[in-house]
Amino acid sequence: MYLWQVAHDQTMLWACQRGHYSNLFRPRKLPSYSQYTRRVPSPRVQQLLEALHDQLCGLERTPQLSYLDGKLLEVSNHSHDREATKVRVNRGYVRGYRLHAWAGEDHRIKTWAVTGAHAGEQTIARLLCQHMPALSASSVVLGDARFDSSPLYADVACRGGALFTPLLGMAKHPKTRRQMSPARLEAIEVWEQAKSLGRLMLRQRIGIEQVFSQLCATGGGLTHLPPWVRTLKRVRLWVGVKIILHNARVQLRQQRKQDLAQAG
Repeated sequence: MYLWQVAHDQTMLWACQRGHYSNLFRPRKLPSYSQYTRRVPSPRVQQLLEALHDQLCGLERTPQLSYLDGKLLEVSNHSHDREATKVRVNRGYVRGYRLHAWAGEDHRIKTWAVTGAHAGEQTIARLLCQHMPALSASSVVLGDARFDSSPLYADVACRGGALFTPLLGMAKHPKTRRQMSPARLEAIEVWEQAKSLGRLMLRQRIGIEQVFSQLCATGGGLTHLPPWVRTLKRVRLWVGVKIILHNARVQLRQQRKQDLAQAG
């Protein structure tokens, strides 16, 4: 019921009314509104959603190319949501939350987190690294300049892969370089000796823009946070289901391509 509700961008009260279901999905018995609002945030439902995400995110295959990025989820500046935090953007200060995601070249979001908008992307990316599977020596994780962090380079290297970002600084003093992780020193070497190769690699970051485009521009996607989705707990639940629906759509498209290729 909650998947159906989120796919239609509707409220919990809407989900408890029988007229809003079709032959595609029609529960035999609907809970009352009070039962529904108690059951959805329960640990049992959380475990089911986590298991569904794990089944659809495609972690069984090690991605050779993957991306780290974040997406701002704004709320109104007049909202009474105390957990929505402020962050400065080009047009001034806005309030809201932030989706932090690690996605693969297959356009599926593998791991993710939702925090207040003010949370540092480097810090949350290090937490996401703890949930990455073991990467291969040829696996490359791409990020923008906000992910240029020596500890983050080291964390990705500990998983077996290599992080690559634009560098905010390439200090040449020996003492400063000794404080850097070996993985970041390798990135500096690429930018110093093969800058054209570095630029060519970063062009592949368009993949994360495609992931977020599919997540947000598809019907029932994460276009915005509705007025009834407020506080961090509800936002995480809502965004988590949007990501499950996104991964399911990607899997269906890939399966159709395989079927057409076999039929051809």
